[in-house]
Amino acid sequence: LTISMDGFGPNAAGKNIAGQIYRCADGKMELVEEIPLYATALWYSAFTQCLGLKYMDGEGKTMGLAAYGDPAKCYGQVRDMVFEYRDGEWIGYKYWIDYVMVPRESVLIKTHSGRRIMRLIKQYGMEHVAAAAQRLLEERILGYIDGLHKRMAFARVALAGGTFLNVKVNKLILELPYIDAVFVHPHASDGGTAIGSALELYHEKTGEKTVLNLMDSNLGKEYSNEEILSALRQHSDRVEWEELDGELPAYVANALTEGKVVGWFQGREEWGPRALGRRSVLADPRNPETREVINSKMKSRDWFMPFAPSCMEDKGHLYFRNFTSTPFMTLAFDVVKGKESDISAAIHVDNTARVHSVRPDNPLYYETISKFYEKTGVPVILNTSFNKHGLPIVHRPSEAIEHLIWGCVHELAIGGYIVRLK
Repeated sequence: LTISMDGFGPNAAGKNIAGQIYRCADGKMELVEEIPLYATALWYSAFTQCLGLKYMDGEGKTMGLAAYGDPAKCYGQVRDMVFEYRDGEWIGYKYWIDYVMVPRESVLIKTHSGRRIMRLIKQYGMEHVAAAAQRLLEERILGYIDGLHKRMAFARVALAGGTFLNVKVNKLILELPYIDAVFVHPHASDGGTAIGSALELYHEKTGEKTVLNLMDSNLGKEYSNEEILSALRQHSDRVEWEELDGELPAYVANALTEGKVVGWFQGREEWGPRALGRRSVLADPRNPETREVINSKMKSRDWFMPFAPSCMEDKGHLYFRNFTSTPFMTLAFDVVKGKESDISAAIHVDNTARVHSVRPDNPLYYETISKFYEKTGVPVILNTSFNKHGLPIVHRPSEAIEHLIWGCVHELAIGGYIVRLK
């Protein structure tokens, strides 16, 4: 079964809806039903904006903040502002149209719903309102999936739409007793529609099935060692480098054990919202102070936002409960009891982690984690996106070198080179 759920968009007839459900079999997609516009997930974005965070950017921060709150503090008040799915029917919130104003923040906060959310935040505090919103999002989506399952048998689900970038929701879907497998597209939000459109048109024109084993999202540009060396020479007054090639994974693993924060610029750039070991910043997950080091040097992240672990996929079950392959960092897991101290810098306050599983078919990154495992007994490293706070992820070699010059990382592993400040 495929579930697409997000803000809203037009269906084939031009009618705005909040999502669609498809049964997928034998290379074909059969439309089962549509989610009405008044069940839009934009309500979660509205709470995000009222919390002072950005629309289409800060929803993940709402999820992160929620772990610090108690949903019971204002659950009833938030519940009354959210759609419900009951006995096979969607029941809308009276003022749901307010949520469509989310792209215009100045309008949203002046609506009935916006003023009401702001009062809740003032009365109960940001973390408790975020916690209630997160709890309601989880309950509403799981309630809907339960309703679908009562009407049609399925054990595997594919999820799309920005709603399913919420890894805590995805975690709970995976834990449902009748679900065997969950797939979340690496670019689950609007950006992924380009791939879907291309595949559908290809199938329509050729009649061929568009079955792809999508195991990586490295669709961006790759730079040769010659191009990297040219960029290094342009900054030779500030940096020095040495060519390590095959010795690079062992060197980086050792640097991490020494407490260094290493910029990692390798291969083709990731497509989608996650850093997946191509344009990443790496650090030792064992030291809880690592988070403060990265924040002070580069990120300036909100205090409530966790960092993520990259884990050797064949070792994931040792550290994460109910573990399954998650190459796109789209699932969260509870940390196995007793393993918390091994990866304390890469887990959240609620003892969960948004895991990036790494397989041998990403050889350079896998070998780096493997070398770290040989040295420490921990098959996990901390991974966060390679960008200074407020800037996009690094794209060109020169941008990665500039981050080193700015003091964002201690060393830079780029192509076959390790780079340091002079």
